[in-house]
Amino acid sequence: MVSAALYQQGAGFHSAANMFKHAIETVLEEPKAAELYPILVDIKSWMRDTWEHIISHYMYAVGGIFISWINAYVFRNYVVSKVDRHAIIAWIVNSILYGLIIGSVAIEFPKGSIVALALIIGYGFVILGSHLYRKGDWQLSSFARRPVIQSYVVSYMVALIVVLGWTIKAKGLKNREEASKQ
Repeated sequence: MVSAALYQQGAGFHSAANMFKHAIETVLEEPKAAELYPILVDIKSWMRDTWEHIISHYMYAVGGIFISWINAYVFRNYVVSKVDRHAIIAWIVNSILYGLIIGSVAIEFPKGSIVALALIIGYGFVILGSHLYRKGDWQLSSFARRPVIQSYVVSYMVALIVVLGWTIKAKGLKNREEASKQ
């Protein structure tokens, strides 16, 4: 519950910071605001750089990571003996979508590509992957036998492709905003 609250509070801070930042940008366009320009620019920068890009992003990232860790821990021994075709399709779609979310959100964060790579490799492959390997469920023939853990591992594979693709496109470990300044 604390993880979900942290995630949601971070999302709320992000929305609020974004809203206030845009309101200040609108005021800055007014000629009457000329004498307040320096302080308004400082407030806008503080909202964008501190609240939107650091505090809120990392609050909801940490909350989301903790939620996935708790799910993986709780369902670490959950095994499905017989999986039907519809369940496998849903499992594949879930894994791809979650991986796309992880990868695309990572390239938005300041230093998000580095954080994502650490999460993907350290947690996704080393911890979850080694758990599946020890349990004998690492092969393709065991698809969706351990649906929660395997879904996370496949999601991290998709996220790795997104992050590596972005790193190549951006010519380094930059977020979208840093890459657009080149």
